[in-house]
Amino acid sequence: MKPVAAMLIATVLGVVLSSQDYASACAVCGVDGEPGFLWSMGFLISMPFVIATVTGGYFVYNSRRAKKEPANKSIFSE
Repeated sequence: MKPVAAMLIATVLGVVLSSQDYASACAVCGVDGEPGFLWSMGFLISMPFVIATVTGGYFVYNSRRAKKEPANKSIFSE
């Protein structure tokens, strides 16, 4: 399939699927003051920061732990 035809098909498919009939399960379509929407948005917005903090904390913990161990310690020595 040629790239132009593939792009055209993808564009048409995107327009059709983004119409309101197919997007009725969207979180922002038809929500009028439900508190669940605010909780879900707060969770989704905070999740990248939580993942970055946990990942960064893991690397900091491992690097500090490695600095405390003696340099001549071998894996095979007891």
